[in-house]
Parts: sequence; C-alpha cells; structure tokens
Amino acid sequence: MGLWAARLCGVEWMRAGSGIWHGGEYRPAGSPRFKGFQLWIALPATLEAATPEWQFVEASGIPAVGPARVVVGAYEGRKSPVRAFDGLNYLLVTLAPGEAWVYETPSGHDVGWLSLSRGSLLGDGCYRAGDLIAFDRSDAAIPLQAGPEGATFVLGSAVAHPHDLVLGYYSVHTSQDALKEGEARIAEVRNLYS
Repeated sequence: MGLWAARLCGVEWMRAGSGIWHGGEYRPAGSPRFKGFQLWIALPATLEAATPEWQFVEASGIPAVGPARVVVGAYEGRKSPVRAFDGLNYLLVTLAPGEAWVYETPSGHDVGWLSLSRGSLLGDGCYRAGDLIAFDRSDAAIPLQAGPEGATFVLGSAVAHPHDLVLGYYSVHTSQDALKEGEARIAEVRNLYS
C-alpha cells in the first residue's frame, strides 16, 4: 500500500491488494516541482489479496488539529477521509520556530515513527531534516518542540502488525503462500502492460 502526502497538493492513497499497475505518475519533465512523503504499509491478511483501490483527496479535504493535518486515521476527534484500515494514524505536522506540540498517542498504538522534512526538532534527542526516528514500543505521548527554524514532518503511529513480515522484491506479505500469490499476480499485471 502506498501513500503520497504532499503539503499543498493533497493525498494519494493506494491499496495495491491483488495487484495494481503504478509508477511514473510524477516525472520531472511533466510535473511541477514539489516535495512529498511516501509511506508503504503492510496490509492486514484480510486485505493483502483484496481488490485494488485508489483515492485522491485534495489538501482542503484533509482535517487539521492544531498544527497537524490528519492524513490517515483519526486524531483528537477528527477523521481523515482516506479509506484506510483501523489502527493507523499518519499526520503531517508543521511547527513554527520554537513551537511545542505533544502527540497524544492513541491507546494500543505502540509503534511510532517520524520523518523530518524541514527544520529541526527537540524530543528525546535533537533531530535534523532528513532524520527518520523510530520510537520505543509504547503508546505514551510524544512531546516535541521545533528548533529555531521551525519544523515540518510526518508522524505515524499504529497497532503493531500481528504477523512476521515476508518480504518480496515488490511487496510485503503475511506468509510465504501470500507472497507467492502476490508475486504471481504482479507478473500477470506486468504482462498486461508490456
């Protein structure tokens, strides 16, 4: 499953499921310059062979909670229109210079990560643009403060995936059988567009 969150453009949500052809949508010669975040998520076993789905939501449709945009999931009473599965939050946060903010992690979301695009942050450490931070397994609150230049980052939290992940060349699955089936479907879809 892929997610593309662009600050001014919106959100493209794709659930690959049983296979979907994608790639090359944004090429330098044919697209205006922008910066985005892409996130790949392991699907629950019940969805990994489901019918593919695609959705685009313009930036104006993504709800805000203070400095955070609720790209996926639900946070502080606001719910994203992205049709994702439960147990996952993904926020785009922009903090002014020196601004403090606390992510109140939902109960049960014991996996958390952050990718810092611009500026710097103070938390358990000092983070700079380009850093990817994986938090300790906990659903404790995550306090952050922007450095003197402010900060823009994505922050995610989720309920831990219940399966060991089986990695393929193009996909992630919950079992060897699901991987075999998924890669066979990828080959089938590729042949349709070759």
